[in-house]
Amino acid sequence: MASEIRPTRKVRILDVGSGPGILTLRLAKQNPTASLVGIDYSPTQVRAAERLRIRQQVKSCVFRRGDAVNLPFENNVFDIALSVGSIKHWPDAVRGLQEIRRVLGSDGLAFIAEADRDASEEGFTRFARQFTAWYVWDRFMRWYLRSAVFGQSYTCQDAESLARLSGFDQVEVEKIKQWPFFFMKQIKSS
Repeated sequence: MASEIRPTRKVRILDVGSGPGILTLRLAKQNPTASLVGIDYSPTQVRAAERLRIRQQVKSCVFRRGDAVNLPFENNVFDIALSVGSIKHWPDAVRGLQEIRRVLGSDGLAFIAEADRDASEEGFTRFARQFTAWYVWDRFMRWYLRSAVFGQSYTCQDAESLARLSGFDQVEVEKIKQWPFFFMKQIKSS
C-alpha cells in the first residue's frame, strides 16, 4: 500500500486504525511534504505510536485517539485516507467508510487493505507460519487466525458492496498476490 501512495503535491493523509504507527510513520518518511494524522481507538496504541514518532524524529505526523465511525474532523479535509487491517474491527463498516468519504476532499482517494475471508488454504497457511512460536501451539494459532482475524473479516465482494453502500462509486478491489489479503481503492467523485 505504501508504494501506491506517491503524492505529487503537498497532501493531507489520514490513517484510520493506525495502531502503533508503523505504516503512518513510513509514509511520512517517504512523503516529507505530506501532513499525516494517524487515529486509533486504543489510547495505548496512540501512546505507542507517539513514542515511536518522537524516537524517529518525524515532525510531519501526529497521532490522536479517534473512532472510525465518528471521525473527529471537519468535512473535506484530507486528500488520502487509508486503513490496514482495521475495518473488521469497526462496529459498523458502512458508517466507517461513510466517515472516510466525508472527511475526504473532492477526488480524494481511500485505500483499504484487509484480511480476505475467502483466502485459499495455501495462502492462509503460508501467512500463519509467520506466527509460529515455541510457546504457542501451532494448531491453536491457526485456529485463532482463521476464526478471529480472517473469520471476522470480509470477502472482496463484501468489501466492494460496503464501499458502494457508503457512497463511493469508483471502487477497485483486488486480491494481493501470495498473501491472504485484499486491497481496495476508492475515489470520492466530485
